[in-house]
Amino acid sequence: MHISNKSNSGIPESIPLNSTNQTHTHQQNNKTENHHHSSVNLARPDSLFNSLIASNTSGNAIPNINFDNIKASNIANHGHTSKVVGTPRATGYYPANSRLEGGFVDKQGHKLYTLQQFLSGKAPYVSIALDKKLYANGKVHYGDKFSIPELEKKYGKKIEFRAVDTGGAFTGKGFGRVDICTGSEHDSSEKTINGKITLIKS
Repeated sequence: MHISNKSNSGIPESIPLNSTNQTHTHQQNNKTENHHHSSVNLARPDSLFNSLIASNTSGNAIPNINFDNIKASNIANHGHTSKVVGTPRATGYYPANSRLEGGFVDKQGHKLYTLQQFLSGKAPYVSIALDKKLYANGKVHYGDKFSIPELEKKYGKKIEFRAVDTGGAFTGKGFGRVDICTGSEHDSSEKTINGKITLIKS
């Protein structure tokens, strides 16, 4: 647990595409719903446009999708569902023995894992901190997995983030803030870390 002084838009209920449709059944809120999706099934919206270009061999116009204005929704991907929970403002923090950073362990006393450790193959995931009220109301559980397409694009690999921490400075912010654990004070100031990102819950 830490305290940080570093001081939303997501995917329509469905995205119609001009390609071969498939029907998928999702179990949601104790009821079964059938949804039609393109044969291009993707977990992360940032890769949707490029995939459409690659798969569009019929010469049809590719839909104009503005991801800055889309609202949170479910995206079917090979048998499981990923959900864009928001486009929060991200900040970075790092393990340090100070009140501001909060120490070297997460909210349950387990070791914090940094982005740099994960990128070098020395960590199983990257620790992130979210609003403690999200844990309290059950919207997030300790250990829930997330992805951030902007960082995956930057580093060219899939990165697993897990919600394992919280911070006093963004209580009540919901999915409007996320703090990403980094290797150092310098790393915590990296531009992509400190900006608007897309947070996808696996």
